[in-house]
Amino acid sequence: MDSEKSGDDRWWPQVSSRVRAALGTIVRGLRPAVVKDFEFDPAALERAALHPVLFTEKIFHKIVHDRDPRMIMFADKVAVRDFVADRIGPQYLTRAYLVSDSAQVDWNALPDSYVAKVAHGSGGTIIVSPHAPQDARLPTDVESARWGTFAVRRENIDPALMTALFTDWLGLDFSTTHSSVYPEWCYSGCERRILVEEYLDSGIVSPPDFKFFMVHGKCLFIQFDSDRLVGHKRDILTPQWKRLPVRLVYQRSEEAPSRPHLLPHMLRVAERLAADCDFVRVDLYAHGDRVVFGELTNYPEAGRARFQPVRFDRRMGRRWPTAQYPT
Repeated sequence: MDSEKSGDDRWWPQVSSRVRAALGTIVRGLRPAVVKDFEFDPAALERAALHPVLFTEKIFHKIVHDRDPRMIMFADKVAVRDFVADRIGPQYLTRAYLVSDSAQVDWNALPDSYVAKVAHGSGGTIIVSPHAPQDARLPTDVESARWGTFAVRRENIDPALMTALFTDWLGLDFSTTHSSVYPEWCYSGCERRILVEEYLDSGIVSPPDFKFFMVHGKCLFIQFDSDRLVGHKRDILTPQWKRLPVRLVYQRSEEAPSRPHLLPHMLRVAERLAADCDFVRVDLYAHGDRVVFGELTNYPEAGRARFQPVRFDRRMGRRWPTAQYPT
């Protein structure tokens, strides 16, 4: 064939560049000028509820439309323990010291270190740890402490204040914390209880945790959180533990986190727990040679956080087909 370009070949690059320029103008017009960490704009949330594109928008779509009753059990930090024991075995659970529907607890009778939390929401947690700062104290303003997480040493516990905090938290409905227009439905059916469980001593106040984003039983990516109470860092990694240039709310750590030797085991556990779900986040700990269950999260960041850069959010959104939830 003649090496000289035909007429079609000569004008196509020019047309192609014009088309690309036009498409770029359209796309830039559709995208916000600044990508926000969180989305609170009512119009944007309504679009996400009806026509989600980004991965995080599909989480919000799930909040609005999915009414799978299993999600209530997943969200309930006490009820989910039976599910985990049946699905993968009780050896993956922390030891439970106490379950109570009342805050009238004998706090002095508990071990020297533990984690106390309410079962029907996110937060509402007190970590009793020898690694808490020596001057750390529980907040005395109960109302301002709602849904917070606090760390304190055993010798600095005020039992009356512990009871006051948990009494307040037990009286709150977490489902409407972020919005009464778009409530987080799964929390509305959780039984209001306190769980006091084993503290995983890793030498720091809060051990790093591994959050596996599972779509139809397969891991799309991993969120690794470290130093949660003192300079929270967050890294996003592939299932093969390659760190990605992606941020979600918190800054990335200065150096890539080391690959845990239990990663293959954790991936298998996450796959088993997420089987038969269109989406759930499986939160695990690597404690010595133990894989320890943390929780199952239906609505990470209430579906309002946005990955940066947005192209990652969009790419992951394409890998999660928009579900048609039963009405």
